[in-house]
Amino acid sequence: MKVLIAAGIVVVPFFMIIIERFWYKGRFLFNALAYAAFVIFGFIASGAIHTILRDQEVFMTSIHGILLNKWF
Repeated sequence: MKVLIAAGIVVVPFFMIIIERFWYKGRFLFNALAYAAFVIFGFIASGAIHTILRDQEVFMTSIHGILLNKWF
């Protein structure tokens, strides 16, 4: 599994570059996906941080619990 993840880290960006060079709309698509990921990350992180501060439980385990969110 680690080999597949490592290969994906190398292969997927390579294909993204190829798609972006030969298909003009690919650049827009990748930028839109990056923006959507940024917004979703912002919602997840701000919601989790708000909950932690509201409950006044600022422990490292609580803060790192954000990483357990399946959408993160």
